[in-house]
Amino acid sequence: MEKTRLEKYKKVLEQSKGVRAKYNKELEEIKQELKESNILLEQTLKAQKVIQTVAQDTQNKLKFHIQDIVQLALDTCYPEVYKFCVDFEIKRGKTEAKLFFLKDGEEINPIEAAGGGVVDLAAFALRIAAWSLGKSDNTIVLDEPFKHLSRIYSLKQGKS
Repeated sequence: MEKTRLEKYKKVLEQSKGVRAKYNKELEEIKQELKESNILLEQTLKAQKVIQTVAQDTQNKLKFHIQDIVQLALDTCYPEVYKFCVDFEIKRGKTEAKLFFLKDGEEINPIEAAGGGVVDLAAFALRIAAWSLGKSDNTIVLDEPFKHLSRIYSLKQGKS
């Protein structure tokens, strides 16, 4: 009886060794997967940093391009009155462009606070800026683009 009990314990011990070996093998596989995942994470973070740098550079160039064209148009009719600004903001996980005027150092929402003529002129200049990026057709359709621009500024254009 003592012998069968001993054999029973030996059998349980051998089974436990087998289970332990199995778990050790799984542990090594998981450690290897973790190591590979960490390498992939590191590479992904490096790639993300490169993409963010390129995106920031692109946004800065685009911002300068748009602001320059719109400001040139505004200065033609409203010299040193309005400054056109573009700021890129992250909202809801996406980049959005915020367009606004500065007048006397105060931020003005173009649609709500500026006159129609200023908005018409800025909208026209924005169309030209978008067209000049070369990503659209060679056609710009305009339907009364300066309908809110007063005659004073229209005549000023003709005399220049």
